[in-house]
Amino acid sequence: MSLKTYNKNLQRMYRANILRLFAIGFIIAIGIAFATGVGAVANEIRDAIASATNLNIIAKLTLEGIADKVELMGNILPPFFIAISMLVTSTTITRLIEEERPTIACYKTLGYSNFLIISRYIVFSFTTVVIGCVLGILLGNFALRPAIFNAAASNYGTITAPGNAYLTQGIIWSIVMVVVIVLTALIASFTLSKKKPSELLRPKSPKAGKKIFLERIPFFWKRLSFKFKSTFRNIFRFKTKLLMTVLSVAGSTIMLWIGLALFATIKGLEGDAVFDAVGFADSINAIAAVVTVCGVLLAILVLFNLTNINIEERRREIATLKVLGYKQGEVAGFIYREVIILSVVGILLGLPSGYYFCGFIFNYLDFGSLSHILWYHWIMVVAIAFTSVIIASFLLYRKMKKIEMVSSLKTVE
Repeated sequence: MSLKTYNKNLQRMYRANILRLFAIGFIIAIGIAFATGVGAVANEIRDAIASATNLNIIAKLTLEGIADKVELMGNILPPFFIAISMLVTSTTITRLIEEERPTIACYKTLGYSNFLIISRYIVFSFTTVVIGCVLGILLGNFALRPAIFNAAASNYGTITAPGNAYLTQGIIWSIVMVVVIVLTALIASFTLSKKKPSELLRPKSPKAGKKIFLERIPFFWKRLSFKFKSTFRNIFRFKTKLLMTVLSVAGSTIMLWIGLALFATIKGLEGDAVFDAVGFADSINAIAAVVTVCGVLLAILVLFNLTNINIEERRREIATLKVLGYKQGEVAGFIYREVIILSVVGILLGLPSGYYFCGFIFNYLDFGSLSHILWYHWIMVVAIAFTSVIIASFLLYRKMKKIEMVSSLKTVE
């Protein structure tokens, strides 16, 4: 394969997966930006204290206290964001390569070596992840970090940012991200490259149908309509998708909990002389805002990505429903019912998990209390999480509507 042909094939792959590239890139960028921004602020504050010439002892102790709290948050929250980002990205890359079975078969038939076939997916995943990581480092270093630093130092007009580049946290997490994703691509592509072209040219055999546990509850199962029976069967048939969606929504719900809990704590401590004196409010408010916004964006992007994968994998099923005369809303319902049900499960798991995780964070920071969380905070978390589901579904409705019946129903025989 010439270099020119190799590059053309890569370009086609990028163009064919532009939506996934967008989702993967921004999911990675959010995780890396958060790790870069929050992880660097504590060091920046300490460097600013060291370079300041006219800070009194009380101000220095106050800022040291803020730096300590921010550092503790930087130890807990970034790994959580990164874990969700890696989980979703790894699954997306694996599924993308699985969909390339006919392409791999063609390359093998034409005599291309396994090395060239595998390298195609290594380069694709590497460049995608690196772009996301670079974007995340830039956002974290030039947007999130200054915002948090300025909030922390807002009560001390004499303290200024040192102007250094604090990239250590972002680079470390970026290396971890690149290694994990590239290794995932390597394993997935190597597995397929060992198979024969005749096997790869045929779609992967569907899993055998079997009873789900809900069918063993007659009084519940008999009352369900056909469309809900079909939805539940599909949910439990694809266990990886089930697990991914539930864990991702639960993780995003936990992030929302943390942000809202920090806001609630700040509001609950307003008027406290000690709290106001040390000036924690501005810095904690800034971190709470960052956590909340990143949590919402992560939820939207994760659901967008997983729903997009679901649509791509079920193009033939969607086209078949259209041929049979189902209306567009009914066709969309087959996909969105699964998304909504799995999102509800994820939110229900995320609510108690997030609540108690907030308690762990408060104990770890020696700051805040669950007593500041009121009943309406629970409703706010649910409302924001469901809004994220609706936005992600809306963004992909047009794509589902544009699926062509004839081209989607073509067979390989």
